[in-house]
Amino acid sequence: MLWYSQRDGTAQMFLYDLKSGQPKNQITSGVGPITRIARLDKTTRTMWYEAAGKEKGQDPYFTHVYKVGLDGKNNVSLTPDTALTPPRFRRTAST
Repeated sequence: MLWYSQRDGTAQMFLYDLKSGQPKNQITSGVGPITRIARLDKTTRTMWYEAAGKEKGQDPYFTHVYKVGLDGKNNVSLTPDTALTPPRFRRTAST
């Protein structure tokens, strides 16, 4: 189960075990709150999300898209350029 929490001071995502109710791991971390989960792929255990204020030297209100494994590893910025609004995801027949 994914859980949105501010337990570390900033709005982040955590993975919890449904059976035990215990946290498995923190998925996202660092500065800038998570503002939206854009997509979740259960097969590859990958989450695409939007967050504000994570890009150093940019306006903290700019929102960017990131991709991360549900284990919290391989967090990658997909839209590092300066922008106010990130692209939206659209499901196609090939996905």
